[in-house]
Amino acid sequence: KTFGSTVLDFKSISFEHIRSTLKTLSAEVEVVDRGVSEYMELENMHIMFKLQRRMFALSVIASVATLVGIVANWESIAKLIGIA
Repeated sequence: KTFGSTVLDFKSISFEHIRSTLKTLSAEVEVVDRGVSEYMELENMHIMFKLQRRMFALSVIASVATLVGIVANWESIAKLIGIA
């Protein structure tokens, strides 16, 4: 009978140890998950900021090119709209 209860004790102790280990691992996984999520969020914001700067630069270049085109063809445009 002692042998049987020893087996049951070993079994319950083993299951309790596994539960405790899984609980600890679960908490650690949550910490890692939060860390990775925050890192990805910061990287995403950084990439979006770089993209916005490039889009702004392209908008400025397109505006300057448009103005150059208007100035270069001002005589034709003025005749077309009836100013000159």
